[in-house]
Amino acid sequence: MNSCQLYKKAIPCTPWVTVFLCIASVFLFYHPQIQAQQLVPEPEMIFVAGGSFIMGCTFEQGSDCNTDEKPSHEVQLSGFAIAKYEVSQALWKQVMGNNPSRFKGDSLPVENVTWDEVQVFIQRLNAQTGKQFRLPTEAEWEYAARGGQHSKQTEFAGSTDLEKVAWCSSNSDNLTHNIGSKQPNELGIYDMNGNVWEWCNDIYGAYTEYAQSNPTGSRKGTARVLRGGCYASIAKQCRTTTRKSFYQGGKDNMTGFRLAMDDDREAKAKAEIERLEQERIKAEKKAEQERAEAEKNAKEAEKQAEKRRQEAEQKAKQDAHQRQVQLRRDSIKALPTYTFLTLNAACSGIPQLSYGFKVGQVKIVGWYFSAMSNFAFRGAFHTFPMNSNYYELTGNQKGTKLSASAGLVIMPCKPLSIHIGTGFSYRSLNIETTEGWFNYPKRSFYGVDAALGLMFNIKGFALSAEAVYTPYDFNNSDINWKGRLEGKIGVGFILPNKKK
Repeated sequence: MNSCQLYKKAIPCTPWVTVFLCIASVFLFYHPQIQAQQLVPEPEMIFVAGGSFIMGCTFEQGSDCNTDEKPSHEVQLSGFAIAKYEVSQALWKQVMGNNPSRFKGDSLPVENVTWDEVQVFIQRLNAQTGKQFRLPTEAEWEYAARGGQHSKQTEFAGSTDLEKVAWCSSNSDNLTHNIGSKQPNELGIYDMNGNVWEWCNDIYGAYTEYAQSNPTGSRKGTARVLRGGCYASIAKQCRTTTRKSFYQGGKDNMTGFRLAMDDDREAKAKAEIERLEQERIKAEKKAEQERAEAEKNAKEAEKQAEKRRQEAEQKAKQDAHQRQVQLRRDSIKALPTYTFLTLNAACSGIPQLSYGFKVGQVKIVGWYFSAMSNFAFRGAFHTFPMNSNYYELTGNQKGTKLSASAGLVIMPCKPLSIHIGTGFSYRSLNIETTEGWFNYPKRSFYGVDAALGLMFNIKGFALSAEAVYTPYDFNNSDINWKGRLEGKIGVGFILPNKKK
């Protein structure tokens, strides 16, 4: 039973109906395939901001430049977009329906294509995507390879080490490799050196010495420009400035291409910047008004907060004073015997002044601790640079003194106590140079001190005198022995406390 018999009650079975059903079936069968062919993925493009650069042989290439790389000249370019990768065999097959490449692989660059075949590919790709792809001009190619405005001025595209960014004669095994498998350059563009030579749009011709704006190559000629080197190229052939001419109808398994297109992003960005600037000015005015109002409110709040802070600070001071008074009373009551504290000044035979304190406790026998310094620490712990090529004296000097000692206190009678102690001292000369302050070792010494002194208790006041002697210098300095004796005097108080 045919379809007409099944539906003869609903649809009259006529020859025209049969033809219509056949055409509809064919359309429904092929429509997904036609739609699939039109869904060609667009190449990933990198925007290159316009700018000026020196095209041709520059210092990055050294002195070994080819004749056609000269003379170097200034070129001004507008912004454009260039493909992130070389055109792959997968993309070529989707657009053209064939694969002319010798080395097969969807992720490998397409090769073995003529300049004319590339133009056919671009026409079909533009028709399917609605874009306006084209080949890059030679100037655009070199500017993008150098890294555009982000150029680090390297010999190759993004590096001085060719093997990091390119498949070339030293690492390719004489084969093409997957696109994007090496490091990109400063703009994120891959394989600008090596893998396959890349067609440019320009007719090959000699350079001019004059500055140019958006050059498009020679007006006459039969050969087109190739750039970038290939998998079989040596380093010199892969430099960003190396040029090669190739007959427009020629092709081999070393030559492929990448796409470019015009990009009005800079003009749009300028308009957007102007719009944002107007919005910024408007926002700044509003923000200034809000800021003034907020500042006024903040000053008032700060004034009130300062008043509260002062009141709280005053109360805290009063509370702290009361606590200190009570703590002092409790501490005095807890002391086991006479406690003394003196502030001292000392002078040595260098001469050198120092200041410090002495604290201790005694009844009949007790203890004390003393520390002295002149607080001149600049350079005290940095060795003086002996090589005169690295400094210059300014004439400024400072002396540094640090000492600490401890010992016994013997009180044979209430007004008099004898102090016997030992400790360690450090004395140095610091000089200033153009490099900073440094310690001068030959005028610095340190060693063990021996101390002997007396202290008198006059109605709670303490008067002390002490001699400190350094018998040995561990630093072997050239200071005379008379410089090791120091006299020290002090004044303070004594608290006559009794243990409860």
